[in-house]
Amino acid sequence: MEGIDIHYSTQLSKNNDDLMILDLPEDLLQEIESGKILSIKGQLSDEAIICGSSSSYILRSSETSNALMLVNNGTIEKEAHSILTCEKIIPPLHQVLTLLEESPYTFNDQKKTNVYSFEEIVEKAQASPKEIKDYLEKISSFEWEGCQRIFDEEFRVEALKNVLYLVMKYDWETVSVMDVATANEFRGIPHQIVEALLSTIGNVSTYWEPDFLKVYQVGVMDLFLQNPEYYANEFGEAYSKLLEILIPRRMITNFPLSQILQGIAINRVSNSKLTIRYLPAAKLSYNFQDRLNLLFSIKDKWTEEEIGIYLHDVLTMPLPKALLKYTKRISENSQVMFMNKLN
Repeated sequence: MEGIDIHYSTQLSKNNDDLMILDLPEDLLQEIESGKILSIKGQLSDEAIICGSSSSYILRSSETSNALMLVNNGTIEKEAHSILTCEKIIPPLHQVLTLLEESPYTFNDQKKTNVYSFEEIVEKAQASPKEIKDYLEKISSFEWEGCQRIFDEEFRVEALKNVLYLVMKYDWETVSVMDVATANEFRGIPHQIVEALLSTIGNVSTYWEPDFLKVYQVGVMDLFLQNPEYYANEFGEAYSKLLEILIPRRMITNFPLSQILQGIAINRVSNSKLTIRYLPAAKLSYNFQDRLNLLFSIKDKWTEEEIGIYLHDVLTMPLPKALLKYTKRISENSQVMFMNKLN
């Protein structure tokens, strides 16, 4: 067994009862050894989370450990019966969204307060810099005047509807940011903001390469901004009419409605009728139990496929194992469904 020297600061008091052994995982130990800094994050009401450059762990007090430390000829000053251990977690990334939603970007944006740089978000959110960076990309955040921003959803949808209108009006085969930015409909909107808007439903390089599925989802969002829940037949009729005037000829694709709604809305029964309810996965808590409780408060019974869409990014174990542990399995009309275990 390899021996290492452990040194303590001479400023530490022998009678300091606040000192505890911290059992760090290998990746965090390697970061310390390479000279990097670990951060312990959280308010007084939060559970403490220790973050490296790319991973996060929740700190827990424990009376046992699988680790063994051998001390040769050590002097016992006092005995302690607990240590701090680290449990790897999916961090509460919804904290990042909460910060950005304080001041979403909208037309004639004048926000100078409640906006945050990447460094300020890293300081405030209980997650590692890499986890935060990946999450910002996932929610189509963009940098504007040194701060990370997201779009006000009503502004984003209206602006993108205007983009699709321009594509239809001029029958553009290719679309550049300049084409859109110089149109009358976008007068006063900075070039960089136009590029960020287009990036929420496609890739932007020399030309805009639209993601056709996300283009169709603009229409879905337009309807849900007006009403968060529809009877299924009413939604189908309204959506079909909207697509006729929204989707450019070159972007028409036969996506099934279930694929378009995935992660945006769910089917459920309300007042004995099938409805479609707005439920964006991107805005849900990253606490697994909180998210599960919310899902079952909205809908009593879920198929594995339905609930998996809303749980996949907060799972630390395979979905079937999580459902076995946290839900009750039933059979309904020869279909397996999952319910709240407390019901």
